[in-house]
Amino acid sequence: MNKKPSISLSRQEKNGPAVTLSVISEKKTNQKILPGILTSRIEKKVQNSQVYYYGFFGMEGYEFEVPVVFKTKPNLEKGSQVELIGNWANSQQDRPSFTCLDYKLLKEPEPPTLTSLEKEISLLLKPSLDKKKD
Repeated sequence: MNKKPSISLSRQEKNGPAVTLSVISEKKTNQKILPGILTSRIEKKVQNSQVYYYGFFGMEGYEFEVPVVFKTKPNLEKGSQVELIGNWANSQQDRPSFTCLDYKLLKEPEPPTLTSLEKEISLLLKPSLDKKKD
């Protein structure tokens, strides 16, 4: 008899917001599921001969973005709505980071429009234009 997985929501004050995934069977996991939007492009980093990828992730209702580390390069674009599956990193930093073991793409980013491109360009140019005014 197959039992369906149970997903329970939980807030973790110390390690950040998360959804705890627990499968009802002989085995339980401690992996977390974070639903949200990738707010940056994926960057490659090499540290101590190890290659990994990272990006930033925004969640609804939170003002901060979470740094996310991927062991392999994900096929995700900035603005993708995804569910990240993984664990919070053990870190003493103020902002927790999340190690992603897997992900589920929920929605592709919207294609850029002329208005959205103008807005992005103006945000990039604003610091230079402000300096010129001074």
